[in-house]
Amino acid sequence: MKRVLSALAAAVLVSAAHAGNVSLPRFPAVSPDGAAVTFSWRGDLWIVPTAGGEARRLTSHPSDELYSSFGRDGKQIAFTSNRFGPTNLFVMNVDGTDLRRVFNIDRPVALWSFTLDGGKPILAISGRLELDEYSGSRSYAVGLNGGEPWRLFDAFGTTPSISPDGTKILVTRGASGWERRGYRGPDARDVWLYDRGAKTYTQITKWNGNDGRAKWIDNSSFVFASDRDNNAVNLYRLSIGRNESEAQKLTNFTATDAEDFDISADGKTLVVAMWDRLYRIDLTKPNAGPAAIEIVANEDSSDRIELKSIDRNVSEAALSPDGKAVAVIAYGQVFVRGADTKSPTRRITQPSSRHGGLSWSPDGQTLYFHGDESGVESIYAATVKTTRGDVKKRFDEATKKPGAQPATAPAESTEEKPKAETAEASTEESKPKDDEKKPEAGGEAKGPDARKKETSRWADAITFEVKPLIANEHVNADASTSPDGKHIAYRR
Repeated sequence: MKRVLSALAAAVLVSAAHAGNVSLPRFPAVSPDGAAVTFSWRGDLWIVPTAGGEARRLTSHPSDELYSSFGRDGKQIAFTSNRFGPTNLFVMNVDGTDLRRVFNIDRPVALWSFTLDGGKPILAISGRLELDEYSGSRSYAVGLNGGEPWRLFDAFGTTPSISPDGTKILVTRGASGWERRGYRGPDARDVWLYDRGAKTYTQITKWNGNDGRAKWIDNSSFVFASDRDNNAVNLYRLSIGRNESEAQKLTNFTATDAEDFDISADGKTLVVAMWDRLYRIDLTKPNAGPAAIEIVANEDSSDRIELKSIDRNVSEAALSPDGKAVAVIAYGQVFVRGADTKSPTRRITQPSSRHGGLSWSPDGQTLYFHGDESGVESIYAATVKTTRGDVKKRFDEATKKPGAQPATAPAESTEEKPKAETAEASTEESKPKDDEKKPEAGGEAKGPDARKKETSRWADAITFEVKPLIANEHVNADASTSPDGKHIAYRR
């Protein structure tokens, strides 16, 4: 443990002016001495000094490693992973070596702490492992060698936190979602205390909203999360025997919630995740506010991109009037491709807005759809900006030598051409043949086939131009054009 922390401490610390490149770290777990914190980022576990600096990856797997917890001796880390199916328990050394599976069950479990109970290391977990008539989670413990889990107490409840002396357990009862603002009802969460000797339960918090996720600082005080103020979840400190109105507020977030947090075994350091940062709080200093932890880590570009096939996730499709292109909705985005099986697919819209209501104009030049980019659904019109034919034409023009004749141009002749050959052809002769009616993609069509030519640009399109057509404070969706293309009907 000391060797690992020394290596971490030796990493170059990032100045406060540089926020680092680690965004949206989640599920922090603090080492027993408060020197290091593990967190989940890009689906893997990382470790970094609580003072900030360079993070080091502990796991590397396509599956998700999320919650973690340090053992009391600081030598091992327990964590959850879905690498074998349901979320289960694993343990490894603090340097990431000797990784092994602890628990093998076909139901997901949630890890809350890696602690000592009766002098033996255990993992305190929650889950629905029994076929109870009431569909709720219970709290269990399991040893590091796996085996049958046992109940920590008989009541339903989650997030079991065993006191350092092993005599008491803090537990959350209720199941209302933390993101459910303003809920006031029987399913609101509360913090309860279970006395293991007397086998009694005492309700600690009675706020008519959500309280929970309690963790011990020492044998008599703890920290819990609550949405009782600021219309946001914040952290509060309270001592056993005190009224909840005396709870000390540790964070004062208003824009978003204090999320998962952890406290070091020595009770001195707390780390909490809030939106895109981790924050450190020194519990030994009265009124100490949260300080952002600046974290940098190796850039893995492959982690930022995931290739997905849209063929099995299409929720809507519309064929162009000429039958040469098809527009589809997949993952809430608008894609277009040629009807030819070998045609590539191009995305017209960008995340994170969602779209729908595909409709073509009668001439096939415009694709209509609705989207919520502005926060309310509006109708947009998309047209082709560039095709492959356009690019080829520009390339040919740019690479043509000055004064050079086209490769297909006939050689000049000094002989006088017959008048019949130089005069304009008759109307009958000027009609293009069938193969002459289809100009190169990206070129300009003329005559009665101009509209048909324009629609074919979609099958060859590379870039697009998207403009709002009907956008205001109302919800506007499902555009449909009249047969002559002069009017649009839509739903408001």
